[in-house]
Amino acid sequence: MENPDRRAAVLKLTRILRQVTRIIQWIPFVYLAVYALGTFSETQMSEELLCFRDSIGAVSPAVTIGFLFFSRLLELCRWHKIACLIPMGTPAADYVDCYVIQFTQNEVICLNIIFGIISLVFLILAHHHFFGHGRERTVAANA
Repeated sequence: MENPDRRAAVLKLTRILRQVTRIIQWIPFVYLAVYALGTFSETQMSEELLCFRDSIGAVSPAVTIGFLFFSRLLELCRWHKIACLIPMGTPAADYVDCYVIQFTQNEVICLNIIFGIISLVFLILAHHHFFGHGRERTVAANA
């Protein structure tokens, strides 16, 4: 018979790993929803609020790489990896704006709206895949 202390420790570690996995699964999707909302509401924000949003809400490439590392380590699906990568469109556009060509105000607004639409469409498709008919097909295919 197994030692009860060892069994309890394994059960506790399993519970902690499940919680960590669940949090890592959800964070990119929640951030993507906030990101989409922020891109659509950008035209109504004051300059100070935009600066605050950019300083608080910006995702660095290091954070994205970290999430992709955990996504691979925890063997999460492609949907998770894509959710991690979509917000990197804004820093890429900012890099182009600063170092390649300078965008006009209208071009920046259009880019942000496009990133917002891409985010919302992705979230709708992901919701449909995980909670709608896509889940039923996935379960049936795996059976």
